[in-house]
Amino acid sequence: MIALYLFSDNQEVVGVIINRVLYSPFVEEGVYRVIAMGAFLRVMNKHAAVIFSALLFAALHYAIYEPGVFYPMHLAAGVCMGYVFIWGKSLGLNAAIHGLGNCALLLPTML
Repeated sequence: MIALYLFSDNQEVVGVIINRVLYSPFVEEGVYRVIAMGAFLRVMNKHAAVIFSALLFAALHYAIYEPGVFYPMHLAAGVCMGYVFIWGKSLGLNAAIHGLGNCALLLPTML
């Protein structure tokens, strides 16, 4: 990524890649899994905590990232990532999977 940034003529595109593939996944997974789901796990069972954190993930993507546009994939991704966090207990693992997912969504738009 850094080499891409240093040698790219279009630094705006590189900035989007760095933001969506590296930065945002760590921030979002930290918020939705570590903080929100951690709080939910203190007051409910793991399945309910996964559902509530996934609903929060989907709702904030609906309200902030693409206002007014609901994508079921955000809810599905939130559920999957919730169970990955329950299983792996790793912010890094969740961020890596999230970053790969974002990369897969960005790649077709860049070709």
